[in-house]
Amino acid sequence: MSGNDRLPAPVQPRVEPATTSGIALRRTLPFAALLLLLAAAHTLLETARDGLFLTQQPISHLPFVFLAVTATVLALTPLQRLLWSTGHRGALPITLLGTGIVTLIFWLVTGQRGAVVAFYVWTALFSSLVFVQFWLTADEAFALGDAKRTFGFIAAGGLLGTVAGSAGARLLLQTSSPVLLLPASAGVTFAAMLLAVVAVPKVGTGSPTEPGAVINRAVPVALREDSYLRLLAGLTLLTAASATLLDYLFKATIVAGSAPARIPQLIANVQLGQSLLALVAELVLVRVLLRRAGVTRSLAVLPALVLAGTAGFALVGSMALLFLLKMLDGGVRPSIHRVGTELLYIPVATAERRLIKPSIDVVGQRGGQAAASVVLLVTGWVPATAKLHIVTTLLATVALLWVLASRALRSRYLARFQAQLRAGRLESPVPGQLDVASAEILVAALGSTRTVEVLTSLELLSRVGRADLVPTLVLNHPEPSVVLAALRVLAPVRRPDAEAMLLRLLRHPAPEVRAAVAECWTRARRPALELAALLDDPEPGVRAAALVALAGEHRFFRGTLVFIARRGELEERRALARAIACAPRPDLFRVALRMFQSGDTEIRQELLRAADAFTGLPARFVSRTVGLLVDPTLRPGARRALRAMGTPARELLETLLLGERTPFSLARELPAALAEFPPAEAAPALLGRIAQPRGGLDRFRSLRALNQLRHAHPHLSLDAECLARALEIELAAARRDRALRLTGERLGIARDGNPAGGLLLDLLQDKESRALERVFRTLDLLFPGRRLEQAFHATRSGSPARREAAREVLLELLPGRWRDRVMEALRSPHAVPVDTRSLLGSRSTPAGFLPALLQQRSETVQLLAGRLARDRGWLHDAPGLGHQLLSPVRP
Repeated sequence: MSGNDRLPAPVQPRVEPATTSGIALRRTLPFAALLLLLAAAHTLLETARDGLFLTQQPISHLPFVFLAVTATVLALTPLQRLLWSTGHRGALPITLLGTGIVTLIFWLVTGQRGAVVAFYVWTALFSSLVFVQFWLTADEAFALGDAKRTFGFIAAGGLLGTVAGSAGARLLLQTSSPVLLLPASAGVTFAAMLLAVVAVPKVGTGSPTEPGAVINRAVPVALREDSYLRLLAGLTLLTAASATLLDYLFKATIVAGSAPARIPQLIANVQLGQSLLALVAELVLVRVLLRRAGVTRSLAVLPALVLAGTAGFALVGSMALLFLLKMLDGGVRPSIHRVGTELLYIPVATAERRLIKPSIDVVGQRGGQAAASVVLLVTGWVPATAKLHIVTTLLATVALLWVLASRALRSRYLARFQAQLRAGRLESPVPGQLDVASAEILVAALGSTRTVEVLTSLELLSRVGRADLVPTLVLNHPEPSVVLAALRVLAPVRRPDAEAMLLRLLRHPAPEVRAAVAECWTRARRPALELAALLDDPEPGVRAAALVALAGEHRFFRGTLVFIARRGELEERRALARAIACAPRPDLFRVALRMFQSGDTEIRQELLRAADAFTGLPARFVSRTVGLLVDPTLRPGARRALRAMGTPARELLETLLLGERTPFSLARELPAALAEFPPAEAAPALLGRIAQPRGGLDRFRSLRALNQLRHAHPHLSLDAECLARALEIELAAARRDRALRLTGERLGIARDGNPAGGLLLDLLQDKESRALERVFRTLDLLFPGRRLEQAFHATRSGSPARREAAREVLLELLPGRWRDRVMEALRSPHAVPVDTRSLLGSRSTPAGFLPALLQQRSETVQLLAGRLARDRGWLHDAPGLGHQLLSPVRP
């Protein structure tokens, strides 16, 4: 089979075998089983394709077929995009149903002229359609963290399916012709369709951060400006060209040296060998090779094998050697080489990678296939034997260029990685295990004179769990921030060589370093009394850190700590609070609680950082912490502390948020505090608040918090009935605010430069705009993935064309239940009259206008209404409202 038609894989491969557990495993199994069936069906098709083509068509037609495959796959892109855009569960089953039917049609017309050539092209279309839809469905069904853990397991199912398909084809070909592989493949495809309908979990409509369509015209500019990307494109092209030439050489040799009846069986044997080797390489060799040899050296394995095998075939001419080369290529290409190629994009910034990588893949793979096909066509006049020698020479040349490009890649790969380190940027995903080349870069960067480069390397080594690679010499760095970072990385791993240097660091000139050493002293099992010298340190922070460490070992020092907490100078107590926050222990809880009651803001800020280390907090402390939310300086720490307190704190926040008597200054801070809790726990109360007709800033902030939770967790489940009630409330508010504004304009409340009337109209206009924003925020929650809020902002654009386009988009996306009212709210009131009688009575008079204003919860609206009524002399028109206008009710 051609290397370019191999089983597609997820964009980010796993370097290590994935491990799944519990619920994740149950969700993953249907996808793994589905991919197994799809891979088996595709392998049966490929075996039938090669067996039928090579026995019924001259080998000289193969280059034309390669070009037809390239052209057809590129022309298929709009259909793939259409299937992608459906964004619902039926896209994959529909695709499988269609592909199964087409395969059966080819089975029925196999004897027709030209059917074999069309069937050859169909196998490539099958791969492009089915596997793209499968991975899109899997992407929608798993959050990012779950995908990293499960996609390796799912991909292993695909490799098993390839083995099963190859073995099944081999068994069938022993008793039947290749034609019968078509209904077998169709049957497996229909089984996969049923599995997709029944067992695959229902998926959402995509992540809001999903990248848009690839802009291929951006590729030439990027390649012209970036030598690394240029080399990646060249490698992709050489990889595709070598696969096409090797596929042609293999098939031409089989046709020339085998009886037609044996060809299908030979194809099946080779494919079975490829599948088994790919499975073994994926499970065993990938991790070992990438970790020990590095990415760039691993990538040189395949071109070196192709070059050596081609050279051997040119010298010996053995068909067995060519068969071995074909099996090695088919085993290494989809495993080691695929994973290594994906890792080459790690040093590329995320935004750039999303744009460039798919374009390089399409242009490079299909361009390489087309270039090789054209060369094969040009040599079509040469006799068959001579042409085999020419193709062998061409393949060896391409393999040699491939080897040279792989060698040139190493320096650019390292340079790109080093550039990120120098910039202190960690935009790219990091594999679970560093390869040798990356580890060499990071360790070497620890000796840099640039602080940002050293700090970035320390952070990256800590992130991937390789603190064992950090040399203790970094603790001698002249920059205190580097020493502190190294202590944070080395302290948890309990390295004796690092612990031996702590005594010398007690005399470090930087007080923050001496304090950090005191914090980790007892954890390193060093003699506690050696810290006693720091109790005479001139810096309060160092003395406090040493005292906290010593108090855990000796009762005498605990008494000293309690004395300072109660009667020490303010600076000493603040330093002690900071030390407790940096090294909290349960035995310090009572001391921390007494210090917290002192009322000093800085002490409270520090102690709030340690709340998650203290268990069994009394209920009164939970309520007092909630009260701290009104203080801007204590608010961030109070949120973290409430989250650490768990269920009691969340329940109190929910009660206060949904209650009507909560003070405004506290109520407006509750949504953000609730959003600190796990999304599934925070969402119900936030939903309950936006479903209440009562307005207020806390209602809007609850809606905003839900938007943020859904953005961070696309698969968060929200009650549709609550959201529908909230939407009805917001639509009514938008209509009411517009009616009030238009009535004010008709009454001329801003005539003669009346300041109260002008301000009131501006305020009502602002309330109307905000109500519309809330409408679309709620619609975004009801229909995730449709990006309705984005379309709403486009309706406010200064470009008429963009506004019209946004309205057309909304007409298509909005459900009929709310479409008319939403579109009416977006239309200009001057173009469509607004009926205000249901709100203000039969006439737009002050007698109807003023009561409607006073029903608003906004204190500002009520104050302006009272001022306007006095200025306009409307108190006589609404005598029953005189007292209310003079003394507006506060919300």
